[in-house]
Amino acid sequence: MSLSIRILRQSRNSLGRNGKSMKPSVNYPALSPVAIRRVRRRLFAWYRRHGQHDFIWRQHPTPYRVLVAEVMLQQTQVERVEPKYRRFLRRYPNIRSLARARTRELLSLWSGLGYNRRALHLRECAQQIVERHGGKIPSDPALLRQLPGVGPYTAAAINVFARNFDTVCVDVNVRRVLIHEFKLPHHLNHRALEAVALQAMPAGRAREWHSALMDYGRMVATSRKTGVKSRGKKPGAYVGSSRYYRGKIIGMLLQRKRLSFRAVADPLHLPEIEVKKITRRMERDGLVVIRGGYLRLPQ
Repeated sequence: MSLSIRILRQSRNSLGRNGKSMKPSVNYPALSPVAIRRVRRRLFAWYRRHGQHDFIWRQHPTPYRVLVAEVMLQQTQVERVEPKYRRFLRRYPNIRSLARARTRELLSLWSGLGYNRRALHLRECAQQIVERHGGKIPSDPALLRQLPGVGPYTAAAINVFARNFDTVCVDVNVRRVLIHEFKLPHHLNHRALEAVALQAMPAGRAREWHSALMDYGRMVATSRKTGVKSRGKKPGAYVGSSRYYRGKIIGMLLQRKRLSFRAVADPLHLPEIEVKKITRRMERDGLVVIRGGYLRLPQ
C-alpha cells in the first residue's frame, strides 16, 4: 500500500456536506494531506490549460440543463451528444416544455443517441417534477433518486454541476483518476471510492474539481495508459444486437405512421417471429404500440 494512504473505518452518516449519501462503517483509504495537495495542484493546473471549458452543459449549468446532459451522456460519447443536446434544448428549453413533449418528436430529436428508453424516462421525470415539485428540480438526493431514470450518480451530478454542492459523483473516469493518482488498490468498491473522493475534493469547488477529474480521465489518464480497468462488463457487439434492431425499428416508425410486422422484418432481414419478440419488449418499455398486427409510436 502507498505511504500516501492508510485504512480507516467510515463512521459518518453523510458523505456529502450538502447531501445524504454513505452508510456508516465503510473501510476506506485515508489520503495524506501532502498527497491531496499535490494531486489538486496538478489537476487544476492541467484543467486550466487543457480542460473542455466550452462544453455547452458547462455554460450556465442549471439543474435542468445538467439533468438533460447527464441522461444523454449515459453510455454515449461526448462527441455524439453535443449537437443533439443543443437541438434538444432549443425545442425543450425547460422542464414544463419537456413534460408536454409528444413521443414522435421526442424520439426524433433523440435519434442517433441510442437507448431510446432514456428519452421517455426523461419526459416522465419532467412530468413528475411538474406534478410533485411545482416544476422545480429538488436538491434532496432522496427526492432526486425517486425520479424516473435518476439513480445515485445522476442525482449527485445534478447537485455537483448545477449547484456546486460539496458532494461527490464517481463515474468511470473519476474512479480511474483517483486510483491512479493516489495509488489506490484497484479492487476498492464504490462506497470506499466515494469516501476517498470526498477527502480529495476541495471545499467550495466541487463543480470545477469534478470537471477536471472527468476531463483528465477521458483525455490523459485513460484505461490503456493507467492500466486501471473498468469494473463493469464490456458491452457486446452493437450490430446485430437487440439494441441495434430496436433503434432501426424506431427509425422506421419515425418515417411511417404504422408498419406491419412483415414491413419491418423484410428490410431488417429478420424472421417475422423475431421482430414480434423484439417489438413486444419494446411495447413493455413504452416505445411502441401494437394493435391489429401493426406497429406505431405512442402518442
